[in-house]
Amino acid sequence: MPNNSRANMQKTNDSYFNQILEKHKKDLAIMFKETFGVELKDKTLVCQRPYPDNFDSISYPQNFKVPEFIKFTGEDSRTT
Repeated sequence: MPNNSRANMQKTNDSYFNQILEKHKKDLAIMFKETFGVELKDKTLVCQRPYPDNFDSISYPQNFKVPEFIKFTGEDSRTT
């Protein structure tokens, strides 16, 4: 099979997959609305960080230690 026909077949498969995926998304949205009374949005971001992704890949300085925080309850002699 020539490379060109493989590429065309892949595009056709991707297109078919996307059609099926969209149908399932619509069916799921209908089921949620009928069952739970909840309407789904097209693209919902559950959690979005207020900073760029590359911020998480910055390494800590040498000998860095995460501080140990203790919740203040007021039931003992500790003060802030």
